[in-house]
Amino acid sequence: MDNITHSLAGLLLADAAVQLRTRNPSAIDGSGRGSFATVAAITAVVGANLPDSDVLWIAALQSLGRLDELGALLHHRGYTHTFLAALIWIPLLSGAAIAGLRRSAVNALTYSTDIRRLILLSSVAVLSHILLDATNDYGVHPLSPFSQQWLYGDSGCTP
Repeated sequence: MDNITHSLAGLLLADAAVQLRTRNPSAIDGSGRGSFATVAAITAVVGANLPDSDVLWIAALQSLGRLDELGALLHHRGYTHTFLAALIWIPLLSGAAIAGLRRSAVNALTYSTDIRRLILLSSVAVLSHILLDATNDYGVHPLSPFSQQWLYGDSGCTP
């Protein structure tokens, strides 16, 4: 998938989080609704694109002449596209989202619930990237380094 698709998926996830929040009667008082929506949108878009941060490392290696085009292709969707990496991405993204919410929080009653929502949103956004990349023919190996089995959309798993 391209980053536009991942970003749009993140925006859809953020919209769902905002819609669920407004169904909560204690959150309808209007305090901080816009700020939660903004933090949720930024969190989801960044989270939905975070596993592709490997392109920065690949570009650095290519600029040093240590990686050719084939090597770059083989490195992409490597360790940053695994569930193990998600265990690193999710707390980092959640922490940044919570810091952003803390700066704009108005209503202390919904603040702790919003924190839980942002942690869940961060988790789903990062995992959505792996799931979406698994739907095409290049695929991912989400259990790496424990298993190098590739998961891809055209026929499932390879041996």
